[in-house]
Amino acid sequence: MPVVETAPRKFRVSVGVAALALLSVALTGCTADSTSHEQRNDSYSGATSVTLDFDDAGAKQFGVTTAALSAQVIGSDRDDIEIRRSFEFTDGDKPDERIDTDGSGLIISASCPDRFAVGSPTCVARYEIAVPYGTVVQGNSKFGDLTVTDTRAAVDLNSRYGDVTLVTGPGGYAVDAVSATGTSTIEVPQDPAGIPVRLRSGDGAVSAITDPR
Repeated sequence: MPVVETAPRKFRVSVGVAALALLSVALTGCTADSTSHEQRNDSYSGATSVTLDFDDAGAKQFGVTTAALSAQVIGSDRDDIEIRRSFEFTDGDKPDERIDTDGSGLIISASCPDRFAVGSPTCVARYEIAVPYGTVVQGNSKFGDLTVTDTRAAVDLNSRYGDVTLVTGPGGYAVDAVSATGTSTIEVPQDPAGIPVRLRSGDGAVSAITDPR
């Protein structure tokens, strides 16, 4: 929030008030009140790795921002990668998405618009990604939660404020799980020669657990 200092002389205070009034007028039309929803699915073939690059810092605003780009990646016996996503956003704050291929890798990039807004801007995206067993997963987010379930390959996840979770399937795992200020839980048998897993969070919880099925 901007800080308005009380000036020692009256005319300076008047200038400050006038400046705030002009700013309010300039931002008219940048309010973020009505919320829209959008869902979309698509599929990709030939990729053996998935990289999630999420920038969900959100809008600069007078008010409260709701910004989070989250993903759940689920391994299964399939040949393609299916991406299902659900967007929730206020006017002007729709998540930007880009999907690229890099050799045998699929890169999913999403970000929240970096703009000034008044009110309560919302930029939320929830991804559910079904991948073949053996798909390597790497993901980064700021506020969103990241979860990987039974992909049976290397995993590297990092979220600054969100929770990071691995649900393991069969096989041995070499898990390195650390949260700076949140909880860290490792409930899978450790195997130094197993599938490498790196989980990091700043304020969120970090967990490596066994699939209860």
